[in-house]
Amino acid sequence: SLAQSFFGKSTAAHLAEQLRAMLFLSLGFSAMHSPAPTLLHEKACEHILKPLHQALVQEKTLAVLISTVEAVRLVGDALRMSKDTGTQCDPFLAPRTAEVAPESSPLAAVSEDSPVREALAKQRNEMVESLLPFVEAPKDQEDELKQAAWEELLCPSLDALSSLVALPLDLPSDLYAALLEVGLQVLLISLPKDGAETLRPALAAAGRSPLIQGEGRLAAPLGATAAAGTAEAALHTRVQAVTRLIKALLFHAHNWLGTSRLLQAVHASGANCQSEFVRWTCMQIFGSLCRSAPIVVVPAEGQEGARNDVGDWCECLALLLPRMGDSSKAVVATAIDAVQQLLSRCEYTASFRIGALDETGGANPEDLSPVAAAPDERIAAMPGSNGGLVAEAEELRGDPAPPSQQL
Repeated sequence: SLAQSFFGKSTAAHLAEQLRAMLFLSLGFSAMHSPAPTLLHEKACEHILKPLHQALVQEKTLAVLISTVEAVRLVGDALRMSKDTGTQCDPFLAPRTAEVAPESSPLAAVSEDSPVREALAKQRNEMVESLLPFVEAPKDQEDELKQAAWEELLCPSLDALSSLVALPLDLPSDLYAALLEVGLQVLLISLPKDGAETLRPALAAAGRSPLIQGEGRLAAPLGATAAAGTAEAALHTRVQAVTRLIKALLFHAHNWLGTSRLLQAVHASGANCQSEFVRWTCMQIFGSLCRSAPIVVVPAEGQEGARNDVGDWCECLALLLPRMGDSSKAVVATAIDAVQQLLSRCEYTASFRIGALDETGGANPEDLSPVAAAPDERIAAMPGSNGGLVAEAEELRGDPAPPSQQL
């Protein structure tokens, strides 16, 4: 009607937006349902990624952008054939039941000098550059519309970036630095610096079960389902998304030098903060990265000039030692878990268990399972220990230490 034309969007405009959103989302599902990886590699750039990139640059409608960002994530999952993709595939197509590691995916087998690989890498980098503005906090915090749009797009954009970054394609150093910076900025903006008493029950509950589950995703705190839509649930979702992005960056750290720098950046973002919740969250992310870190290369005796990762690995251990003496029991538990993950990455310390010794004084073989027990369960199971951390672990809440007592 004439009134709708002057004072609001017409029905035709709404229908056009819905149609565009559906079309862009269908591109993502088309990639996900591709019958053969080779066919997808050849057609993805021209027929899928370019239209989506154009939509990211030109679209202004929030609903259309959300569908486009989701389509980008689906394309990234399809290109690397993740486990998530396999569970969503059309049942009439060949099932993809096994998860494929980035370095073992069909895309990794494409020749380095292949035009297809070069085109995909170039298009992936352009998509990443287009998604970065969606995760950067708006400068005008008083603009409620921009703030609301940023919050709507933030987690989907972080997930889309994680999916693209996880592709086994070379990532330029400037994009790597920009992604790490924006991920840590989102983390710092989202985490409460003080007055986090409302989060403490969730913190204590999560301290009793590992935050790391499955494919590096973070497990929801107890009661998170009931608290859906609350500030705590939204914060938890953001931490999940940031962790997935940083773990995707870990794939591009090909040795312990790069891994150490990445872990140092996470540690510097808030591991020494006065807030208990911030320190605990940083330790959880730190432990998640340690779980996926590469194996430490230790040269054999007499091999001069061989790569040696021990120094960089020890730097990461040194970062965690102060947190093992933290005033918060939950932070102590997560720091111990992270140290245990680091020890498992070196062949000479893989069998070590902090405080867990058998009757002969060696490592308990029953503790060598790849899935770590909950921090407090492992601490409580320490034979011959009746005080110290065992008694401390009975109450995981703790109080944030005053600045004068911070380690």
